[in-house]
Amino acid sequence: MRTSLALTIVLLGSLAFPALAAAKGPTAATMSGPGISGIRHLSGDSEGGPGSPLGALTMAGGFFPQAFGQVPDPTHTTRPQGDLGPRYSIRYDVPGPNGDAVLRQDFYPYARPDPLTYMKPGQTFWDGHLTHGGWFTAERSLPRKLGLPTQPPTSSSTQLWRWSGVGGGVLVFGAAIGLLILRRRPHAKPVSA
Repeated sequence: MRTSLALTIVLLGSLAFPALAAAKGPTAATMSGPGISGIRHLSGDSEGGPGSPLGALTMAGGFFPQAFGQVPDPTHTTRPQGDLGPRYSIRYDVPGPNGDAVLRQDFYPYARPDPLTYMKPGQTFWDGHLTHGGWFTAERSLPRKLGLPTQPPTSSSTQLWRWSGVGGGVLVFGAAIGLLILRRRPHAKPVSA
């Protein structure tokens, strides 16, 4: 009797939540952002744990709670305070009954104190399902697992402005020293004939 009751509950549960029973992770992802030339392809098993770049990203970066929702909910609806650092764009290919869908996620690997991801709520996948979305605090090791440097890359334009500021400062300092030297120099008296 107990066995048939348990079987009935499991059967009814699987009928009530077909989307969750069929939940599958992305088959591929790409990442673009500062310091990456073009796009970086992230491969591996998205559901197999952190053993591959794609698995590390989906498991440690909050893909599943952001896409499907989760109880308890580890996501937040408001943007965390502070400087998030550079933003990287993630594009996931998610298989579904009517073909692949594309879901997008923002990744902030240099946010303090921990890396963050953000998925916009309401992205459509699986023939009408909508992403839960939200902000997710990622594992601190995720940037390293994705091959990102420990410090945020600086753009060449930022470096150019930094060096031009230093050069301008040196130029102004040199001009000021030159004026002081000219001012202190004794003036020659005109020679009379």
